Amino acid sequence: MKVEIPIIGAQRLVNGGVVVLVTAKYRDRVNVMTASWITAVSGAPPLVGLAVHRGTLTHDLMVQSEEFVINIPWVGLAEQVQRCGELSGWEVEDKLQEVGLTADDANYVEAPLIEECIGHLECAVVRTLDLDDHTFFVGQIVAAQVEEEAFDGESWVLTEEELKPLQHLGGRYFGISAGRFIPPYRAPEEEEEE
Repeated sequence: MKVEIPIIGAQRLVNGGVVVLVTAKYRDRVNVMTASWITAVSGAPPLVGLAVHRGTLTHDLMVQSEEFVINIPWVGLAEQVQRCGELSGWEVEDKLQEVGLTADDANYVEAPLIEECIGHLECAVVRTLDLDDHTFFVGQIVAAQVEEEAFDGESWVLTEEELKPLQHLGGRYFGISAGRFIPPYRAPEEEEEE
């Protein structure tokens, strides 16, 4: 049986994707924020879209610098990811240090990579769209890095726990993928019976 739910917060029904740590820098100011409202928007050129609340320091840094980095955390960084979402860059001078993460130099943008993450997308802002309380940033990927064993060039491999990207399920809940398959899906028990 399906039940009606309030429309405020209903977007969480489509939240089950990767959660990222977005870093931005303008002049000497650096910030990091947790984000899950992110999507691929084009293959050629490679573009990603990211919705960022207008009240955040990261938003201001992205507007001023016109660049950002999408850092992909693994399951072991769940506590740091949660803390980055709870702390405000307006109130904490160095959020990366505060949560125990390490900044590393990016190859093409000024915003830092987060050393502990398993993947990074360096992005240049090519378009913005103002949407009420958020801005939708479209970034062109100018460089990408990933842990070699975690990604096979087409998808996440999802075999080793420390190489699984963290997913946001909505609210304060996170998860990880159990594995990958090619349709039709067959439960692990069905495969064992053959």
